[in-house]
Amino acid sequence: MPFVKDNKFKLMLTPMLICKVAILSCFIPTRGSILGINSGTLLVLCCIVQFFLTRKKLSAPWFYILYLISVVVCIFVHFESRTPYIHFINICQIIGSVYVVLVAIKGEYSRFTEIIDFVIKAFLLYAIFGIIESFIKINIFDSMTGTQVVYEYANALRFGLARSRGAAGTSINNGMLLCLAEGIIAYQLLRTSNKKRLYTVAYIVVFINCFLTLSRGVWLDLIISQFLIFLLLKGGKKLILIFKIAVAVVVLFVIGMVLFPSVVGGLVDIMDSMLNSIIVSLSGGSTNDEMGGIGNRFELWGWVWISVKDSLVWGKGFDSSFAYLTPEGAVKQSIEVMWLYLLYRTGIVGVIGFIWLQINCIIYSIRMHLKERKIGIGFNYIFLASSISYYITMFSCAGSEDLVFYYFLIALLFAYNSLNKSANEARI
Repeated sequence: MPFVKDNKFKLMLTPMLICKVAILSCFIPTRGSILGINSGTLLVLCCIVQFFLTRKKLSAPWFYILYLISVVVCIFVHFESRTPYIHFINICQIIGSVYVVLVAIKGEYSRFTEIIDFVIKAFLLYAIFGIIESFIKINIFDSMTGTQVVYEYANALRFGLARSRGAAGTSINNGMLLCLAEGIIAYQLLRTSNKKRLYTVAYIVVFINCFLTLSRGVWLDLIISQFLIFLLLKGGKKLILIFKIAVAVVVLFVIGMVLFPSVVGGLVDIMDSMLNSIIVSLSGGSTNDEMGGIGNRFELWGWVWISVKDSLVWGKGFDSSFAYLTPEGAVKQSIEVMWLYLLYRTGIVGVIGFIWLQINCIIYSIRMHLKERKIGIGFNYIFLASSISYYITMFSCAGSEDLVFYYFLIALLFAYNSLNKSANEARI
């Protein structure tokens, strides 16, 4: 018998609504909860309700199922390191996100675009809050969860501005989340002439919020992903886009110098310092300006290896703490490189599982893109560009809240390629 018997309630509680609520779980900070509900619990509830409401079976590519199996194996090995419920949330983040999206879309392209537009509107509002946070140092998500940001360490002030953290634990995780959303916005902006104003405003606002994370890794993520998307544009469209960007930059710069000369001057100094710091960091040097250092990311490879070599196959456990006494006498307690983070906690098995997912997502999106290359900017290519830049940025930060949203992005990729023939024709 169906789980929901009230027909009126069933009309209100649709698979699409459940999917949207599940996506909103990404905006509940893991550091707190809203009305007693944390992000993991909300996602679990959405998965359970979606299943009992529709009784649909999950259909996902075999490589994704194998990745889930590798995670489950690591969970069994380190079962006592966390509560069973936390392990269940972890599984729901991987497979539940795919389930709620695929069930909601039902093979209809109109439903796919509805979810895309919902994501864009959600991130437009989210980015507005992020910009406000940078200038007045008030985080709306801390206000909702009853938590408080401490502007030190990874969240230390730069140039007098708060590094936009949003719902994420650190500004760089927030930036990685925003960069993934920027790719989705670019998809709609370049694909359709409808709602052009909405997509343009959303693209600019999210771009500004990415900038205000004041993170070198995020800047590189944004530059790489948008450049890869730009490469696929046809010659005429490239010239037009370059012209529009150039005009917009000049106009904004002139208006800013007239109305807010000190603000524009400060932003120019920030950009100059950021770019110089990126160049120095990529060369392996250290910076002495307000950008700070690079968290010993190069030395981490040796430090983590020394710390985990006695537990190389399975790692130290999900909640194991890292502490390494550096040659300078300081204690390094954070692991900012994603693969080292996984290696320390889940060993070679966990690392291989995650790399397996990354490689196969790239292969899958390329293969599907080649089938629709006549379309131009398809979602497969957007996913490919966003994923490549996202993986590169993981050399500077371990995935967290952004990784949960990335699973939703993978779900959208699967849904996009499962659409029926009529939907495929509609997207051209």
